Amino acid sequence: MQVSYISLPFLMGIDVGRHQIVVAPEAGVQLWTSAGSNEVWAPMIGLSLGFVWRIGQRFALVPEAAAYRTDVHIDYSRGSQMFHLGIGFLY
Repeated sequence: MQVSYISLPFLMGIDVGRHQIVVAPEAGVQLWTSAGSNEVWAPMIGLSLGFVWRIGQRFALVPEAAAYRTDVHIDYSRGSQMFHLGIGFLY
């Protein structure tokens, strides 16, 4: 199975001293493909929340959590939720 997606976030930053909270409502679409089955297009909406933790002048860690929702029925469900946890590095 392969999942591809594209999203358009609207990034908003809230300064907390030298650090920053980042809130990003998002809209996008996922494409699910698998050998021997039909394609599934899943439009989604969601929200991402991150924290830019400055370490020194040029480096920052950015932990992030995101949740998305689609009303597309996958495996006889009444819609699906997707979650994402990650960490980024800024230089």
